[in-house]
Amino acid sequence: MNWRELIRDFRLYILLFAAIRLIGITNPPAEVHHGWRQAGTLMMVRAMEEKGPEIFYPGSAVAGADRWQVIASEMPLYAWTIYASNLITGEAHWMGRLISLLACCAGVWSFYRIVRRLLGEQRAFFAGIILLSSLWFMFGRKVMPDIFSASLVLAGIELAWMARMSGRFWMHIPSFALIAVGLLAKMPSVALLVFLIPLFADAGGSLWQRGLIAAYTLLAVILMGAWYFVWVPELLRLGAFQLYWPKTVSEGWSELIARPQDTMSRFTFTTFYSYTAFPAFITGLFMIRKERWALRITFIAALILLTIYMLKVGNCIPEHDYYMIPFAPVMALIAALGLGLLERWPAVSYLIIAAIAIEGVANQQHDLRLPEEIHYKLNLASELDEIIPPDEPVAIVGDLNPQDLYFSDRHGWMAQLNELKTPEFRSRLNAAGCRHIVINNRREWLRGIVPDSSKLVFSGNWRIFAIP
Repeated sequence: MNWRELIRDFRLYILLFAAIRLIGITNPPAEVHHGWRQAGTLMMVRAMEEKGPEIFYPGSAVAGADRWQVIASEMPLYAWTIYASNLITGEAHWMGRLISLLACCAGVWSFYRIVRRLLGEQRAFFAGIILLSSLWFMFGRKVMPDIFSASLVLAGIELAWMARMSGRFWMHIPSFALIAVGLLAKMPSVALLVFLIPLFADAGGSLWQRGLIAAYTLLAVILMGAWYFVWVPELLRLGAFQLYWPKTVSEGWSELIARPQDTMSRFTFTTFYSYTAFPAFITGLFMIRKERWALRITFIAALILLTIYMLKVGNCIPEHDYYMIPFAPVMALIAALGLGLLERWPAVSYLIIAAIAIEGVANQQHDLRLPEEIHYKLNLASELDEIIPPDEPVAIVGDLNPQDLYFSDRHGWMAQLNELKTPEFRSRLNAAGCRHIVINNRREWLRGIVPDSSKLVFSGNWRIFAIP
């Protein structure tokens, strides 16, 4: 392989982007951008380590449980993967980051191979680079199930393509397993199944192969539906903490139009993390009408799913960029179509793709390091151990962000201000043996808060109050 072939080999860029994301890979989940979501995932792992890997009853300290409370969430297959890895390597909070990164690399490679079949080598290269530098760059190293889920589904779809083209029956087994696990790990990844539409429309391969792929994909969707629409309601009936709050269509619409600028930014910037990519995306939208009908149907199906998705999650779209992870591959494909308009001028198209990649990474490089101002959180457990017995639960005042409770390395509550004033909550604390309330002194809105009938026993980055 000469150097020209090397620089055109997409695997080189997967390795390059992975190497960049190894910077700070061992960082604890203390970054500002979705550190709370990562802490919540790691608390699920901690629950498995303490009470066993109960897949059907995911546990966490979310919502202020005195021990481990069951939460109505996605099937905790990602958390279980971290737990299983820890059994082999020893407990390491960054193992989740590494698992996400490896899954991301596999998912992007699968995406590239799928697009190469649809659009050819050059536009597949463009689509892959755009996806690598999109929000997948940042979330592809976070301890969250979203990239893990999406990558497994893409890998399963790629295996389905390979099975159909090669006639190797055994490939259908891992294809089904990957798609099913990916959907159970995170329901929004169902949107990626639109990449199966060109497979079914293609004349190659036998009819029974396509029928088999359709059958086990449907089975995977049924399993996903059984978890989210049958088992999760059952967990809620049993008293589990509700993690997701689906909206009615009217509620979702009202929340989206109330924040039009933030909602539109998911398309103009924060999915690609690049303003340069947006004109290519718009151009691709106009060009897709010239593509074969299967690709047009794929886009229409993705658009319908995205519309339903946005209306059901509502305010989550303008508030949380990671909700666009399952749709970034489709948007990257469309942007690559737009860049394909410049095929006669390859130097220009490669210059633009380089600009998109550099801008995307530059706009996310902050995620590779921890800000100095949040390092104090890493010492919370040792500070508490000096004052509070290690087996005593604590109540940490703030909001429902589990990050502080995670770094306390204890059981306890994430108490809200209104709860502190209720006799019922104080009775719960007393009954569980909680004798201290912890308040983050770095948060200005909490500095003047003094719990009723309490005595200040420590003041620094954290104020610790003893309660009778």
